[in-house]
Amino acid sequence: MWVPDDPLGVGPERTAWATDSSSSHLRLEPLCDPLCKDCPPSSRQPATSSCLQCDEMYCDACWADRGPHKRGDPGHTRVPINGSRMEDLTSVFCRLEQVFYKDIPTSVQENEHDQKDPQHQQHHNILETLWLAVVESDDTLDSRLLFNERPRFKDLMVQHQSYRRPHDRNTTQYPLLISFVGSAGAGKSSLIEVLLGHLWEAKTTDGDLRDIPVPVTGDNSDSLPTSSDIHLYQDLIAAKENPERPLLFADCEGFGTANHSAAANSRAESMKSIEANAPDQVRQDARELSKWTKKAFDTTMRFIKRTLRWLDPNIDRSGAIQELFPKLVYNISDVVVYVIAETNIKDMGIVFEKLVKWSQKAEMSSINRRYLPSLIILINQCDSARTKDWSSDKTADIILERNAKLMESNDTIKARKEELARFDLPHKNIKDILNNSFTTVNFFRLPIAKDTSRLMSQFQELYAMINSLTEATQEKRKESNMLLSAEQLERLYQLAFNHFSESTTNPFDFMDALFSANPAPTELSGNFFELLQATFAATRRGNHGPTHQHIADTLVAAVVPIICSTVAIHSRMSHFPGLLPNIFPGNTSKLPSRNLDVLDGSYEKVVNDAFQRFADSTLPCGYTFSDSDNKETRICVNGRGAHTQQSQVCHQDADGVRFGSGPFDDSFEIRFSGQWAHALASHLDSLATKNLDELWDVHRSAIRRLHDVVPKVDLGRLHNCVWCMRNLPTERLSCGHRICPSCMVIVSDCDQHPNRV
Repeated sequence: MWVPDDPLGVGPERTAWATDSSSSHLRLEPLCDPLCKDCPPSSRQPATSSCLQCDEMYCDACWADRGPHKRGDPGHTRVPINGSRMEDLTSVFCRLEQVFYKDIPTSVQENEHDQKDPQHQQHHNILETLWLAVVESDDTLDSRLLFNERPRFKDLMVQHQSYRRPHDRNTTQYPLLISFVGSAGAGKSSLIEVLLGHLWEAKTTDGDLRDIPVPVTGDNSDSLPTSSDIHLYQDLIAAKENPERPLLFADCEGFGTANHSAAANSRAESMKSIEANAPDQVRQDARELSKWTKKAFDTTMRFIKRTLRWLDPNIDRSGAIQELFPKLVYNISDVVVYVIAETNIKDMGIVFEKLVKWSQKAEMSSINRRYLPSLIILINQCDSARTKDWSSDKTADIILERNAKLMESNDTIKARKEELARFDLPHKNIKDILNNSFTTVNFFRLPIAKDTSRLMSQFQELYAMINSLTEATQEKRKESNMLLSAEQLERLYQLAFNHFSESTTNPFDFMDALFSANPAPTELSGNFFELLQATFAATRRGNHGPTHQHIADTLVAAVVPIICSTVAIHSRMSHFPGLLPNIFPGNTSKLPSRNLDVLDGSYEKVVNDAFQRFADSTLPCGYTFSDSDNKETRICVNGRGAHTQQSQVCHQDADGVRFGSGPFDDSFEIRFSGQWAHALASHLDSLATKNLDELWDVHRSAIRRLHDVVPKVDLGRLHNCVWCMRNLPTERLSCGHRICPSCMVIVSDCDQHPNRV
């Protein structure tokens, strides 16, 4: 492996930190103290300071002798190293060099190497980090391409438990995902390797870095990707200090990708090993051997296979990835790091055009979001001699100023600006345009590899920025009561993967998915809430962008009768004295106190809690937009929760198009609340004098009416019996609904309809 000639001035005693060439895990060897660069060779003193501009280390006396240092030149930043052992600081520099100066063959050369070649071995080992992949399908009748998921996320969370100290193992995990995207050759994999190993920190030890899987990194001259699909890694060093918030890094393909999998040889070699163990009767037929080997490989990898049902016959793997992965990344990430090589800085028009297109398409891929990802635009491999100010804010100012003309000269950016202006959304500059799709937009620079001092400090700042953004995301989740555990987040990912394998044009309903991942409690109020949720979701599926009045009429007609008959039956079976209209609000002095806890005070409070939770989380905003000619009307479909972000409140239509900003318009909620209350009172009055058998008949009719009014309603998310909404279910009917033993007796005696509850 090539190492630069003594860049740290430590003389022949310097020993390089090394990477184990037989694996993709870090291995370290010790180094000696750095010495002052300007001292006489015969009496060199230990260095006490490092200059970022000179890229050298000096003792106190020699530091003061340098002209720029005497003048206090701001470009010559002094980094004290007194607080660290000399060998520790030297090791930091050498680790960074190790990452960026690897003598690795190109992808073309790699195919010519023997299978024991180190880089080939890395590609083989990288299979363990694979998470999501688009691959050729063996079944050409169904789909040419499959969307495969390996349970990498679940595996990491299980491993995370084993790494934690015994007293931390009962702590709930709330993972955060940082995704790295960009064109091939921009340096994503190298950046992730440095971040995973905390290679800028002197306190990082050999033990910390042992057995940390890192991405495959390639030669800077090779434009082909060294890894493909999406690979997932965990920051194991940070996990020791913050066991409750695992940081995950995703290395993503999908922006300017090639039409082949760069790690396909890894799969081929693994399959060769599997093939060698095939039974003799299978080995006699080449076709059967191929099928057996592929099945065994998929079983070993534990793939969850999904058909891409939206796939056009003319779309190849590259097209499928560019359609699928950007939307997935946007919807599952907390922070997106878009990496650009500085060699492309002159083509920022092309870069910004891609970003604007992607952000708009990604934004339209989901509705009802309570929080958006943050974006870091990272310019990598910057020339230190031409960069005077490395701060994030200054970098943003310089880049935006240099590219201001794109607002008028670039057709894509100009069209987006005009669309945002039409809806009175921020559009002053490119950052404004991107801020419509992200919580924050940040710009950041990293220097070329030989500027190791500045590289160390910039990586420290980059990691601090990522930490700050993820902490802010977690706070927003707490505020919105949507802080998802690892198990709930895995469920959310599954829902997103299922959705985007079925369609990339229909928006992913984030709130509906969040409630599936974080279900309501199993008491009566929780089941009423789930009933409202399920009915609303089915109503919207059956009517593209239904009017507010249609939503209100459907919910009143389909849900109110079931709630009222459920309350009436529960009241009768509890033998509460008095008439139902008086029992409902708890206005009877004869109400047994022993049942107050069960009823949470009154039936009215139970129903109101469910309705208010539904209104706060799901009931759409009342805002509508009409153009001057009234030829176009857009109706907001987002709930109250999607309008609470500071400076990012937004209105979206059923297609995910953002058409305005502003707070939640509660005019529809007010109208609907009145209609809801009137319907409740009317139905309760109609049930006041009915006996229990009559109430069961009414309830049965109400259940049937629900399925007549909303044929596609799915009650599978109700945790309790779909009939009484109270007891735990033990039986599953042929239609798929779950029911308790008591209700099963009633249903089996009185209802023989073949396709309904």
